[in-house]
Amino acid sequence: MAVKEIVREIDFFKDFTDEDFEILINQGEIKKVPAGTVLIEEGDKSRDLYFLVNGRIEITMKAGMHDIEDVHIYRLKPGETVGEFAFIDGFPRSASALVDIESLILKFDYAKLQVLFDKNPRLGFIFMKKISKLLTERIRSANISNRNLLIW
Repeated sequence: MAVKEIVREIDFFKDFTDEDFEILINQGEIKKVPAGTVLIEEGDKSRDLYFLVNGRIEITMKAGMHDIEDVHIYRLKPGETVGEFAFIDGFPRSASALVDIESLILKFDYAKLQVLFDKNPRLGFIFMKKISKLLTERIRSANISNRNLLIW
């Protein structure tokens, strides 16, 4: 199966028309990333958005007395995104993303997408609505986890 077909099967992209999908995929960059690569460094000011096509990415945050210890937060699975907070709000990265095993990613450059969305606001609206849905799902999940911690 070609990479474009694999990306098309990611839930995020399933509802896009074929035309919109082609426009989006042409704005992205598909990259093979070796294990051990730091994709995102906590504190960086980059705004790019990444989709994991296959492989595995570990999400970590600094913790401890002097923020020197990396604490595992989450393991990204194929089809999931990383970088959406900074993509939306422009604040420094809140966590790091380390490629754990050789992975295939789809990278969207923030500036390129903004140019596209200025030219095609309908596509920008659909894309951002989908990002919003992803974020609300994560917040709900975190709320449930936090509630469960309080119960115990």
